[in-house]
Amino acid sequence: MEMSQYPSRFELSGVVLNVFQRPEGKGKDGGSYGGEYVVQVMSADRLRNGDDRLVPTDLTIGKEAADKVEADKYRPLIGKSAKFPCTVYVGKERQLVVALARGKAVPSVGK
Repeated sequence: MEMSQYPSRFELSGVVLNVFQRPEGKGKDGGSYGGEYVVQVMSADRLRNGDDRLVPTDLTIGKEAADKVEADKYRPLIGKSAKFPCTVYVGKERQLVVALARGKAVPSVGK
């Protein structure tokens, strides 16, 4: 079996809010930041007391020219429920990063 035939370890589901590119800039140390294409997804999170709250998640795609083409595929999903195969890791400064899983199919769209 090829790697792309296996399901993702993580899946993010929710309503697609927006597709955008983060602004680029330079930090005080001269390093550049930003420029990544992002799919913003709103989903419910269950709290310890049993209540639900809505949480937006930025699903990072990348900042290459091919990533813009990839991001444009998700624009028709704005306002619709979808499931995304994703990779989750801890990035710089210990923040949680959620990225679109490479080599996986376009997300499934709910009703």
